[in-house]
Amino acid sequence: VRQSAPQLRITIKSGDIRRCAEYLRDGELEFAMAFTKQRVEEFHQMRLYPQRIMCLVSRQHPRIGETLSLDEFLAEDHIAWGAEPVPYPALEYLVDQALGAVGATRKIVVRVASLSVSAALVARTDLLAVVPHRLANRPDITEACRMLPLPFLTEGFDVELLWHARWHRDPTHVWLRRAFRTVARDLCNQFARI
Repeated sequence: VRQSAPQLRITIKSGDIRRCAEYLRDGELEFAMAFTKQRVEEFHQMRLYPQRIMCLVSRQHPRIGETLSLDEFLAEDHIAWGAEPVPYPALEYLVDQALGAVGATRKIVVRVASLSVSAALVARTDLLAVVPHRLANRPDITEACRMLPLPFLTEGFDVELLWHARWHRDPTHVWLRRAFRTVARDLCNQFARI
């Protein structure tokens, strides 16, 4: 964007994904990048990239090896994303919903506001964290941590780009959507090689 449109100004902010529709409807945001399950007719939506949820565990963990059973997952203490200022940690709710469906709960002993903090803590402790696959695939994290499939099924956690219908034909928005799609495709290709 800086090379092709150096005069364009972008503000990136976090917000409560449950209020995406309100932010877009009121013009507070022109785009939202988020995980969402709902489709609203006045909004357009495009999947940027698929995302799986994985369990992150230290390579030095004293009890967890190359695989992870549900009993092992439930026996360990966990770090959860969702401390202030995170208004709605959708990823954690998906995990808790899936566990609730099998009558189980995690033992959460630490809450953090940043998924990157989760990875740093996992690397140095015997705590487990549930994180998006893309975060867990960063080389600095894979050195100290191992990424394991969750021992239960969860819903997808795809990242979507949303925008209000009033911006749908705006030339700058059309151009930016193409740029977002290109970057997302490049990221998917990059992570596929790791």
